[in-house]
Amino acid sequence: MKIFRNLFDNPDPDSPGRLLGGKDFLLYIFLIIVCLIISAVPAVRGGSGYGLLSRGDGDRTAAAGTLEIYVDGNLYGEYDTRTDRNIRVDAYNGTFNTVCIENGNVSMSSASCHNQLCVKHAPIRYGGEEIICLPDRVVLRLLVPDEEGYDALSR
Repeated sequence: MKIFRNLFDNPDPDSPGRLLGGKDFLLYIFLIIVCLIISAVPAVRGGSGYGLLSRGDGDRTAAAGTLEIYVDGNLYGEYDTRTDRNIRVDAYNGTFNTVCIENGNVSMSSASCHNQLCVKHAPIRYGGEEIICLPDRVVLRLLVPDEEGYDALSR
């Protein structure tokens, strides 16, 4: 309690027991508010998505795309994510995986691997996300088409 008493009560600015003066305290509060506002700006502007109020999704937006399925490093097939379907993938050494595309979300609904980590993985829906089944050597990679065209042109 002595700290709180000495925080504001001691009028002598040169006293060693005094921690904060009135102006010092206001300056610290002002700096804290400015830092909070700066951290919230990207979320309000719709920028990087890492501000105080953001959901954490960043600039990614879900869009109709293409699902690429690889088995043992080779392309097994490409599928449009706008069409709901279940795909049976004959994987490595007679193993199998079942891929589910539903409402633009892609998930592994079943697999013959022992640990089932790929089945427990959350559905993917953004470009660049992957679900990988290491024991069966299956990779699901979601691509989203670039709607802006070329990034840069050179001569």
